[in-house]
Amino acid sequence: MATFTAAKSETADTRALLLGSAKKIFAQKGYDGATVKELAETAGVNISLVSYHFQGKEGLYRAVLETFGRDGMRMLERILITPTSPEELRIRLQLFIEEFFDFHLRDADGALLVHREMEMGFTRAREVFHEVFLGTFELLVKFIAGGQERGFLRKELNAEMAASFIFGALKSICMTERVRQEMCGPSLLNPDDRKIFVQQCLEIILRG
Repeated sequence: MATFTAAKSETADTRALLLGSAKKIFAQKGYDGATVKELAETAGVNISLVSYHFQGKEGLYRAVLETFGRDGMRMLERILITPTSPEELRIRLQLFIEEFFDFHLRDADGALLVHREMEMGFTRAREVFHEVFLGTFELLVKFIAGGQERGFLRKELNAEMAASFIFGALKSICMTERVRQEMCGPSLLNPDDRKIFVQQCLEIILRG
């Protein structure tokens, strides 16, 4: 029993090491620039374990994207619950915006990979897009539609278009963070600036 538990733990550790190192390398060099040898060596594991755990480089790449996406999905499921009042809707939207920024700043490598893949149309991870990322989008659509049904949001809003706008705007803010830092502009890393970003996004969503 102890041997089985140890082996199970070792397998989980190996997967975690490969996922962590692969995320950094894929973010730095892109999918084509990363080699299986480098992915294994950076994780400190035998090269054969990439195939054993992920069926090769492409499987590892998809697993990195899926892990990032599922972490985001859990965040959304916790926050985007159908509101029972206009005040709750505002609070939940604010929490969503704050968590979106925090999540992307905490895992900049994962966010870069996803945004890069989105620009390419998820050509290497289409099933991950349908199973995970499309699900996160649908959660926001459902939240917006729920607010409309209860009269907390305007009926003329198109929930899918509104969700697209929200995700697109928040993604753009995150992806231009480095440029703003270089120009000494407002930064998400500055708590006061981030508070303004959150409040302005919230006002645009609710009043725009």
